[in-house]
Amino acid sequence: MKIPHCILLMICISFGCYAQSKLDSLKEDLSKAKIDGDQKMEVYRLFQVAYYFHNAYTYDSAIHYYNEMLEKAPDKIYEASALNGIGAAYSNKGVPAQSIPYYTQAIALYEELKDTTNATTAALNLAAIYKDMGLYENALEISYSNLSKLEKQAPSRTLASCYNTIGTVYIRIHDYEKALDFYRKSLAVRKSIGYEQGVAQSLGNLGELFNEMKQYDSALNNLQKAVEIRRKLGDKRGLGRTLTVIGSTFNQSGKQRESISQLTEALSFNRISEDNVGEILTLHELSVVHTSLKDFVHAEQDLISAQSLISKTQTHDYLKRNLELQANLYREKGDTKKLVNSLDRLAIVKDSLFNQEKVESLLALDIQYETEKKQQQIVLLQQQRKVDEAELEKSKLQIIGLVIFAILLFVGALLSYRLYSVTQREKKSAELHSQEMHHRTKNNLQMLSSFFTIQASILEDDKKAQELIVDTQGRVKTMALVHDKLYQGADASELNLREYITDLVTSLLYTYGYNENTYKLDLNIIDVNTDIDKAVRIGLIINELITNALKYAYEGQKEPMLKISLSKTNDMILIEVGDNGLRPLTSASFENGKSFGLKMVNLFVRELKGQIELRNDHGTSFLITIP
Repeated sequence: MKIPHCILLMICISFGCYAQSKLDSLKEDLSKAKIDGDQKMEVYRLFQVAYYFHNAYTYDSAIHYYNEMLEKAPDKIYEASALNGIGAAYSNKGVPAQSIPYYTQAIALYEELKDTTNATTAALNLAAIYKDMGLYENALEISYSNLSKLEKQAPSRTLASCYNTIGTVYIRIHDYEKALDFYRKSLAVRKSIGYEQGVAQSLGNLGELFNEMKQYDSALNNLQKAVEIRRKLGDKRGLGRTLTVIGSTFNQSGKQRESISQLTEALSFNRISEDNVGEILTLHELSVVHTSLKDFVHAEQDLISAQSLISKTQTHDYLKRNLELQANLYREKGDTKKLVNSLDRLAIVKDSLFNQEKVESLLALDIQYETEKKQQQIVLLQQQRKVDEAELEKSKLQIIGLVIFAILLFVGALLSYRLYSVTQREKKSAELHSQEMHHRTKNNLQMLSSFFTIQASILEDDKKAQELIVDTQGRVKTMALVHDKLYQGADASELNLREYITDLVTSLLYTYGYNENTYKLDLNIIDVNTDIDKAVRIGLIINELITNALKYAYEGQKEPMLKISLSKTNDMILIEVGDNGLRPLTSASFENGKSFGLKMVNLFVRELKGQIELRNDHGTSFLITIP
């Protein structure tokens, strides 16, 4: 037994010496380029050193050399390469949010250089980041916009990655049929071009999909094939992800001990490759297994470690899962106090009002989209006038102040809810606390709406910022109305859509200066009750469509008319919002427009697994079908 161990030790030492020798050689070449004063060669050598550290999973060192390369880049080609490298390093390091601005700038430079190949590759990397962060609309939008171009070219790794990203998004939203279709396309492309590492990834993804579908034999068959390829290639990051899915599959098929063995090995690979997202996934699965074995101490430690990584990486899509696992752990353990606390936090995260992704979308994403777009133009074109820049900065600071104020209100509400829940008994507490949560939420949103009113009056000279604030204020009022209705009702978990939509429409008409003498309103809404998540999304959809009509449709129309109907048939909710505007919205404008409001409408319809159809018949009419 001693001889093989000695041989293995000698091989490891030899490999380590070779790696150090390679690094020493690269650094020597870099020093020589600096001494010679050859800037292009120096930047090229910086790239080589950074790339070496990147492949060695030493991401901090890679980022250091990429940044030095960026500072000394003699032209936009090297600048784009450095930005792309930094984005990839942050992504692989497990802090995807930090990679977004670098990928975005790299894409813009590649497009300016007409380097479509690298622009597409960077864009798909960005789509994968959005996917991991739970921003599925962004991920699909980027992926589909590049897919049609890629399918016209020869099969490539980039095409396979695009199929793969789309497939993973469909898994996350539980559309397994589409996920299977895109995963199989990705696997076929990778096999055809002989890309082994990609084949392993596709097999792993298929295994994960079959696991979700509870087809465990098919899952293990694909996953074991993926592991064989990854071990042969020395792909530590991929091994961590694949072994995690194998562990999950063993657990779900009742083999907990085998599951822990696979997950423990996966965790070591996660940490070696600094794959923070992979480590979160593994810790979640370990917590599930430990909870099922009544090992509550280790289960709780797993979730605490995962929570720390979620905060570090800003991968908010995993926060809901972490809280669900906490609640299940404390329920199994019989710890009522911690169970109520976890359920409180979970309710807030699940509510689109408090989910950080939704808060950013509703209060900041539209502003951030415009400001980031302008900032990129300043960096790339350097043609913005100083006056415009000053106004933009002023508006941005004011709006950031609004967002910070909103977050503080939400945090204050959260602390109040936690304090309140401690004093109540479990069953009675759940009912009373739900009412109190809606009451406090309504008050906080009304306070925020008042703050927007004050800010809008201050920005009289900045019409664009003022209009943006008014639009955001309308969304806040729409959400506040939900909580007002829930607080007043006997059941704090369901909402009557007829009452809610009627009050919402009346409020919007008043806000935009319309009344019964100047406006014809046709309401035909049946009594339908629905849960809060669905009600919030339906309310925001209707708010955006009505606001769009009130702002743009009726110019020159002497008899403006708005029709809103809601009916139910075959377990489907049918909604129609129509106007008789003289400037009907075209399908192209609706599907491809840059309006944040219309993008949000499409997002929420997809989240509700519904469909939306635009008709132009004596105006504009939207037909929405929701399960």
